[in-house]
Amino acid sequence: MGAMTPASAWMTPRRLMAEGYRLLLASRQADELPFDFTSILADNQPARRLLEAGLPGLPRYAPLARYATLTLPVGRPRRVPCPHGVELAAAGEGDFEEIAACLAEGRRERSLGACWTAADLRSPVRSRGLAPRDFLLARRAGRLAACAALWDQRAFKQVVVRGYAPWLARLRPLHNLVAPLLRRPRLPPVGGQLASAFVSHLSVPPGAPELFDALLAGLWNEASRRGLGWLMVGLSADSAWLPRVTRSYPHRRNDSVLYAVGELPPQARPCGPELALL
Repeated sequence: MGAMTPASAWMTPRRLMAEGYRLLLASRQADELPFDFTSILADNQPARRLLEAGLPGLPRYAPLARYATLTLPVGRPRRVPCPHGVELAAAGEGDFEEIAACLAEGRRERSLGACWTAADLRSPVRSRGLAPRDFLLARRAGRLAACAALWDQRAFKQVVVRGYAPWLARLRPLHNLVAPLLRRPRLPPVGGQLASAFVSHLSVPPGAPELFDALLAGLWNEASRRGLGWLMVGLSADSAWLPRVTRSYPHRRNDSVLYAVGELPPQARPCGPELALL
């Protein structure tokens, strides 16, 4: 008698997906929202067509917004345009309550933002690899006005090069030869890890572009000081900060589409998920 075939072996991919979603739905807690969100690369048309088709057994995928991921090759340090009356400084252990309040204030301006408490910021699980010195704070008249962090997750989440375009593979040795002279990062070999970190925990009040510029330049300089080669920035495609980054920094942009999975949430605010948690 032959071995029994597991049920999953004859289930179609669609039925497997439906069963997976059913199990996820069954595990939802009573205090959870009735929807999830996910991000799919904008040019992944086959996946998007499948998930948007409303097939039986699959949950509803409703497009919410486009999301831009910018990869900035870190170069030479920049002048930090510190606004008049603003003091920039790294955070200390005693600043987490203020940081949590600043993040909560910023979350009112956008949906899908991560919820952070002071305990979360201190948690070695929720904030793995994140220390007070990784936060850059902007104070005006002694009050915390804006904040951001440089989150290096390489100890537990790596970006590994799986291949280069043929033309780039040919140019990589030349690029790496001149990169130190140009103060640009070297390109690692296939299988190598990108020395990257995320701009995270960003909270800047609307109408304060000078604070955004100062924080980003400060994190760029800190990334350069730490020997990081790339800075990852995630912003909604309609964010007022996006053109400020793309005009001022060398970058590579990848767009994705944010979807609500399940019930459609109210869309009164721009979307602003935390790239480091996607």
